[in-house]
Amino acid sequence: MQFDRPELLSVVSAAVAVIALAAIVVTSPSSPRDKHITVFAAASMQNALDDINATFTKRTDVKVSAHYAASSALIKQIAQGAEADVFASADLDWMDFGSKKKLIKDDTRVNLLGNQLVLIAQKDSKLDSVAIRPNFDLAKLAGNGSIATGDVREVPVGK
Repeated sequence: MQFDRPELLSVVSAAVAVIALAAIVVTSPSSPRDKHITVFAAASMQNALDDINATFTKRTDVKVSAHYAASSALIKQIAQGAEADVFASADLDWMDFGSKKKLIKDDTRVNLLGNQLVLIAQKDSKLDSVAIRPNFDLAKLAGNGSIATGDVREVPVGK
């Protein structure tokens, strides 16, 4: 079976996450909630985690209740008392915030993946490659075109 790069990254991410979820469930103390875990995860992880959650439930009989949103929104909900067994953040700063506020168990923290900013141009673009460096003038590159990103105050775009 062959995968293109995005599919391969998704498959690898899924495998790592299944192992991580299994470790969390196996090492968690027994409780009435043994057959259910609640996952708060960054919205950018939804496609991969939906598949992972289904596979995990099938293999373990543990139901996964997943809630997706910006990492900032999720950790703020946890700070307000929302219960989550797993917090999968797409932003290390928000994970650090959770750690400093004692909202996560530091001995269970694992930095699984990373991300990087990419630029996508139209199919008929004349651009060959672009080097993104400090003080890069993205607006000049876009000219009269559009630029779309996540809210840089809430998501790790460009960090």
